Amino acid sequence: MTSLDELHKEIIESPGYKAQARIKTIGHYFYVFGGNYRELKRILEIPSENFLEILGEEKMEEFFREITRLLHNYVAAAKMLADHTNTLMSNWYKETEFFDMYEAERKRRFAKNDWSNLYMNSEIILCTMNYRLRQVISN
Repeated sequence: MTSLDELHKEIIESPGYKAQARIKTIGHYFYVFGGNYRELKRILEIPSENFLEILGEEKMEEFFREITRLLHNYVAAAKMLADHTNTLMSNWYKETEFFDMYEAERKRRFAKNDWSNLYMNSEIILCTMNYRLRQVISN
């Protein structure tokens, strides 16, 4: 008769259990990325013509700090998701046709994307927004 411990060990070493663990792992990364997206989207959906009306001058600086924080979190989560997905794909599927298809698509989509440029572009966007809103305040 098989003991409960032996049965448990057999289950956690099975291909099905390992596949489920892989799916769960990548699910955590998507959760973080999705949460950061929703937070950033919520604050960016405030119509720009209503900023002063909604926030008032004294809250503008706080508002920009919050946008900066949320934008940083979103870009960092996107980078984390891409990096972890690449690592997981390499570890789990390296010798498969699926990996070859994944790698070709990854190179096609991200060949021109440099994460440091994405950070710099987001900072430029924030500086431009800040400048334009300060012009609105001063008028």
